[in-house]
Amino acid sequence: MKKLTVQLLAICVTIGTFSFQAKAYNYQQEGSSAPDAAIVRAVESHKRVDFVEGSDMEVVQVLPDDTAGNQHQKWVVRLSNGKTMQAVYNSDMCPHVPVQVGDRVAMGGMFLWTNVGPMLHWLHHDPRGNRPDGYVMLNGVFYCKD
Repeated sequence: MKKLTVQLLAICVTIGTFSFQAKAYNYQQEGSSAPDAAIVRAVESHKRVDFVEGSDMEVVQVLPDDTAGNQHQKWVVRLSNGKTMQAVYNSDMCPHVPVQVGDRVAMGGMFLWTNVGPMLHWLHHDPRGNRPDGYVMLNGVFYCKD
């Protein structure tokens, strides 16, 4: 009886471990329950998405501001699938975002695949009303949402 109990316990542990690993694999592969799942899908598709949003993305690099033409802040975030994406924020239209490496941000805007890789921009309201308003949220504060 003891041997049977031990064998059943071993089977249950094996099944439970397999189930946990499968869920972890699906989360990493699909991003289905990740707060940035829609952005992960956009990055993986390499296709333009007029508006996409996600949250809990870690800032891993703050890039120098782009001062040629319209002023833009730029930073790089790590997504839940481990890939990175550049964020480009129009600081001519909006207040400076005090983003730092290690911050967790939420963003909504237009996704593009560019010559430097994945990029999210139009992270601000659209003054002409032609597209959904983009935004950046840092530490519970919205930047340039309206």
